[in-house]
Amino acid sequence: MKQKIGIIIGVMSLLCATSAFAGPKQAPEQTHEDHHEGFSESVKAFHDVMSKDWHAKTGPERMQSTCTNVHEYAQKAKAVVEASSPASVPATEWQTATTALVATVKVLEATCEQNDTADFQANFSSVHDKFHDLVKLLEASK
Repeated sequence: MKQKIGIIIGVMSLLCATSAFAGPKQAPEQTHEDHHEGFSESVKAFHDVMSKDWHAKTGPERMQSTCTNVHEYAQKAKAVVEASSPASVPATEWQTATTALVATVKVLEATCEQNDTADFQANFSSVHDKFHDLVKLLEASK
């Protein structure tokens, strides 16, 4: 009997020791798409256009692709402004955020028209940041 108890204690000790080394359990990794689920049609459309360029390798090809698509960015951003604000987000906050998105896209359009390689990355980052300001409003309202 003492031998069986000793074996049980030994096995339990081993199990406890190995689980301690395994570290804390982590939540399953989210994909990029999971992060943006629940978007309205207009927000998703803007994201789908921007994300292709945003996630491309930084360099001249990225700028060329972004500048080729910048007029579509402008159309999609305008559609976000014209769409109704989500019921869960205060309308004035949504209007402020969507107006800021349109303004940064206009700056990016001018950057592209001038082929301004010096300011491209900063201006494209501003568009991305303003888009994520919208995402934060959506996430905060969940």
